[in-house]
Amino acid sequence: MAGLCEGGNEPAGSLKAICQLVTFSQRNHKEFNRRISSAWKAFWSLKFIWTDKTINRNLKFEALETCIIPVLLYGCQTWTLSERQRSSIQTCQRKMQRKILGITLRDRMTNETLQRLTNTTDAEERATATKWTWGRHVARLHQTRWTRAITMWDPYVGKRGQGRPRLRWSDMFTKEAGKQ
Repeated sequence: MAGLCEGGNEPAGSLKAICQLVTFSQRNHKEFNRRISSAWKAFWSLKFIWTDKTINRNLKFEALETCIIPVLLYGCQTWTLSERQRSSIQTCQRKMQRKILGITLRDRMTNETLQRLTNTTDAEERATATKWTWGRHVARLHQTRWTRAITMWDPYVGKRGQGRPRLRWSDMFTKEAGKQ
């Protein structure tokens, strides 16, 4: 499997399973950061497309949507995203869009104008839609299926520590749809 994924220096106590890093100590922060760096690697590997003046702008954004954003969002249906991570996904996508257009932050273009100009879907909304699709699939599964058991598994049993409770995978659904 090492040939399928880039890198190979996983920290102790973690496992890279088919290009997705699984850790038990630091939740999904490492995997999330790995996804962003992988997306930038994929982005710069296609630099010849972004810098070519003869290629149509719409074609460049289609390449971004089909080749780079899936690298960024790989495995996002299982993530528990904080607001900071949601913002990081949007920031990463917008930076790539600005690089393609040759627009800098000094040009003072708003994100809404950039989104309208590029005519692309927001990566954070795409991640949320993917998670909802996965959630509907898991909800239809029988209780004894491994996929459901692993997805719904809450490893934190017993008395929880001080501070704010950790976000669970299902918390987004209860926040959006309300308690059932």
